[in-house]
Amino acid sequence: MADVVASDSIEVAWKAYHDQLHGCLKSRVGDAADDLLQEVFMRMYERRASLRDVEKLRSWMYRIAHHAVIDFYRARRPMESLPDGLTAEEPDADERAIQELAGCMAPMIENLPERYREAVMLSEIRGLSQ
Repeated sequence: MADVVASDSIEVAWKAYHDQLHGCLKSRVGDAADDLLQEVFMRMYERRASLRDVEKLRSWMYRIAHHAVIDFYRARRPMESLPDGLTAEEPDADERAIQELAGCMAPMIENLPERYREAVMLSEIRGLSQ
């Protein structure tokens, strides 16, 4: 029953608040207001079960519109390019990093008991399988 009341309320809201909501959206998003208005009413219809009090229909509708405007501007945010220092590294850089790490690990490996040290040296440092 609540869905029926909410669905009827959505239709009433469409007729009663269409022009007001369109004007509100037009002032915030310009020419995209028509598309965004359709989005707002789609969201209202999809979320009609969350409308618990028909008396609060107008504020509920404007809250949905507010979130739609926020989503609209988030989607339009331009992608920023990465600074030059953060571009992808060359494959050789990975190999150098492994060699540097191996050099740092060598003192720790030297402190291992002989049988573990030999296994780690063969597998991790020289790349042989255990």
